[in-house]
Amino acid sequence: SFNLIAALVLGCLVAKIDSFVLVVGPHPIQHRQTLSSSTSILHQQVEDDEEDVVVLTPNQIKFLRKEVSKRSARNDVPKVFLEPDETLGPFSDSTLAEIAKGLDETELVEVRSIAKDHKRQVFSTAEMLAATLEMDVMKPDGDGNDRPVVVLSTKGFSAVFYCPMADDANPDKIILRSSYNQRNKWTRKVKAARDHRGQIIRDD
Repeated sequence: SFNLIAALVLGCLVAKIDSFVLVVGPHPIQHRQTLSSSTSILHQQVEDDEEDVVVLTPNQIKFLRKEVSKRSARNDVPKVFLEPDETLGPFSDSTLAEIAKGLDETELVEVRSIAKDHKRQVFSTAEMLAATLEMDVMKPDGDGNDRPVVVLSTKGFSAVFYCPMADDANPDKIILRSSYNQRNKWTRKVKAARDHRGQIIRDD
C-alpha cells in the first residue's frame, strides 16, 4: 500500500545537513563529522552515544603547523627514517625510542619513509604510529596523565608528529591556548583496538 511504501522510504531517508549526516528512521539519530585526512586525527567517534573527542582545536593545529614551518626553515625539526621492514608497521623498539626522544626534547618530530610505495596508506600508518607512541612509549606528564601524540600533517611519505613535553615548567615547551585562554588542555582519545598479538589494528 501507499502508506507502507512511504514508511519504508522514510525509514531509509538520509538527510545531509552541512558536514553532518542525520539518519532519519526508527533508530536513534546519529551523526558523524566529515573531515579531511589531514584533520581526522582530531576527532574520533566515541561509543555509547558520547560526543566526539577533540584532542586539539583547529586553531591550535594551525599554530603548531606554523611552528613546524619556522623550525624547518632553521632545520630544527628532528628527522627519523623508518627502516624498509617497518615502513608499514609494526615499528621497532629502537625507532620508537628515537622518535620518543625527539618528542620529549622538542615536541615536534618528522618521520620519513612512512608506507613507502603505498601512498594511500601513509596517513593510516602515521596514525597507527602515533597511537603506538602514545599508548606504549611516551611517559605520562607530571600529573600522571597520558600525553597525546598527534599527526600534524603528512606530505609524500613523511609526517610530522606533536607531543607536549611532560614538564610544564620547561621554558622550551610550546604554549597552546584554547578559545577560553586555557593552556594545553585536551581530552583523552579513545584507545586503538589491538589484535591477538597486541598490535594496533590499522583503520584503512
